[in-house]
Amino acid sequence: MENPIFSVIIPVYNLEDHLAQCLRSLQHQTVSNFEVLIIDDCSTDQSCAVIESCINQDPRFSLKKRSTNHGVSAARNIGLDNARGTYICFVDGDDWLEPDFLSQFLAAFHQAEPTELAISGHYGYLSVPGRNRDYNQHALLSSINFGIVGGFVWNKCFLKRIIDDHHLRFNEKFTFLEDQLFSFEYAVHIKNAHYNHHKTYHYRWQSNTEWKRMGFEFFSARKRLNQKLKSEGIKY
Repeated sequence: MENPIFSVIIPVYNLEDHLAQCLRSLQHQTVSNFEVLIIDDCSTDQSCAVIESCINQDPRFSLKKRSTNHGVSAARNIGLDNARGTYICFVDGDDWLEPDFLSQFLAAFHQAEPTELAISGHYGYLSVPGRNRDYNQHALLSSINFGIVGGFVWNKCFLKRIIDDHHLRFNEKFTFLEDQLFSFEYAVHIKNAHYNHHKTYHYRWQSNTEWKRMGFEFFSARKRLNQKLKSEGIKY
C-alpha cells in the first residue's frame, strides 16, 4: 500500500459535541492523500460512535481505542508510532480546519528554500497579526518560547524523517505544556522553518477550563518546562 503524504494525529477524550465538525473539516481538505489516526483515550461519552461513523464512510480514518486513560501525550505517541506519512500534523478533536490546511503546509515544504517545519496562522487562542517569514533555528526557538510561532503543535507540520531520526516523542510525564516541549525538542534538530500568516486552523477556546489553567498550574508547568530544557541544553 502506498504511504500517504500526510499523517494527521487526533487525540480524543470525551469530545462528542465537537468531534464531527473536526472530522468533516478533514474530509473537505483540498489534498486527498492523507491518513487520520484517531486515538481515543478511554472516552466515556459517544466519541467513539462519532468516529466509527466517519470510518465507515472514509477508509482514510482509523481508530485506536485505549482501555485506560493515559493523557494526551501518550495518545499522540501512539499516533506517532503508527504514522506512515511524510509529514505529521496534530489536530485537537474539538477544533476544525479550513479546506487548505494541508495544502498550505505542502506548498511551504515545496518552496524554493528548504523548509523543515511549516507553521500556519490560526483563529482563536493567542492569534495575533503577522506576516509570512522564514526562521533560522535561533529565531524559531525564541518564537516558540514567546512569539507568533508559539508552542502549540496544532499550527505546525513536522517532517516524520526528523521525528524518527531523533526518536522524538511527547513526554508523558508532562500534562501541560507538553506540546511546547515537543516543539522545542524538534526545533533544535532543524535549521529553518516557514511561517504563513494565512489562517487555516480554528482553535476552540474552552473558557471554563482554559482560564483555570492560566494561574498556578501554568506557572508551575512553565518552571518545570524550563528545568527540562536546561537539562537538555536547549537555549531560547
